[in-house]
Amino acid sequence: MDIARPEMKQRKHQRKRIVIGVSLLSFIAVVGGVVALTSSHPSVRRSDIVIDTVRQGEFVRSVRGPGKLVSSQMRWVVAKTDASIERLLVRPGANVSADTDIIEMTNPEVMDRLLVATAEHAAAQGDHAALQARLQGELLQSKSELSSTEGERDSLQVEEQAARRALEKGVLAEVEYKKIAIKLRQYEQALGIARERVAQSASSIGSQLTASRARVQQLESTAQLRQAEADGLRVKAGMEGVVQQITVEEGQRVASGVNIARIARPGELIAELRIPESQAADLAAGQSATLEIGRTNVPGKVRRVNPAVEKGTILVEVDLAGALPSGTRAEQSVDGVITTDRIAGTLFVNRPVNIHPGSTNPIYRLSGNGAASRVEVRFGKDSVNEVQVLDGLKQGDQIVLSDMSEFSDSNEVSIQ
Repeated sequence: MDIARPEMKQRKHQRKRIVIGVSLLSFIAVVGGVVALTSSHPSVRRSDIVIDTVRQGEFVRSVRGPGKLVSSQMRWVVAKTDASIERLLVRPGANVSADTDIIEMTNPEVMDRLLVATAEHAAAQGDHAALQARLQGELLQSKSELSSTEGERDSLQVEEQAARRALEKGVLAEVEYKKIAIKLRQYEQALGIARERVAQSASSIGSQLTASRARVQQLESTAQLRQAEADGLRVKAGMEGVVQQITVEEGQRVASGVNIARIARPGELIAELRIPESQAADLAAGQSATLEIGRTNVPGKVRRVNPAVEKGTILVEVDLAGALPSGTRAEQSVDGVITTDRIAGTLFVNRPVNIHPGSTNPIYRLSGNGAASRVEVRFGKDSVNEVQVLDGLKQGDQIVLSDMSEFSDSNEVSIQ
């Protein structure tokens, strides 16, 4: 028969109560954790973010761009004709004068054209001389005929006068006198024709020689052009200075008008800066600039702003107003900042991430309880590292500059 054991039943009830109690405590802990998680704010470590303070005063707008130093007196040497590079007679860094040969080129067609043009010019000169001699001979022949006719006319005039006196005395028949008078009139007419022929010959000489001379001059100009092309095969520096760059190599074929070398006059240097076109709207000549050359800051002033955009940038030339560091030379890299505007009595702050000028954006502003609250801020004009604040912040406010897009769903972030 079975024996009743009440202590076993009691231990079973205790275990059941313990399991129920543990389960209840676990449920309460889970519910409490969920509630805590849903009611807390996301947090970020202060060392992981960048914070800046809103300032008020003069807001200096500026743009920045890289560049290089170049000579203010510089010229490109161009190829005057299509040719092949035969020899490079100098190298970059060489000192040259205006008539120094720097590159030797070859083109057989250029030499052939020069020979043809020279021969044609010489032949035209010979033809002109022969024409001039022939026309002068014809003119002299006409003048000789005129002179002979005048002599015959003068003789007949004397004869006619003697015949008239003889006729008046009755010793000469009237018929004989009329013959002499008719012959005299014929010579008068012949004399007029001879004079007209001389005048026409002189006029014809002028027009023919003018046409011939024009042809000679045309062929002379062609020969000079061909000579210039041939001379251009020996490229000269064109100015006194230093060879900065040679853009061709021996054996290379180049076209007429291509830049093949750059010559700069040593001494005065200027800076050429490349400013992004998105920042170049307010650039103008006369604006002040600061150039970082090595570790030295040198003041300057904008000389010229190129109106054309090249590869997304605007070329700006800057005159240097201060002493340059020792060892400064052309083609040295520089970094420049140009001041474009000054706005007095305005709020500004370092530019937060992903902020554009003239826009309204949410920004996290620090509060006194160790948290940052999201506020809408309207921004104005920008500078290299700063941006103007138009609305939403006041002087002394501290804001987070770092990227806070991961907390876009939270109006408040804890700062630890």
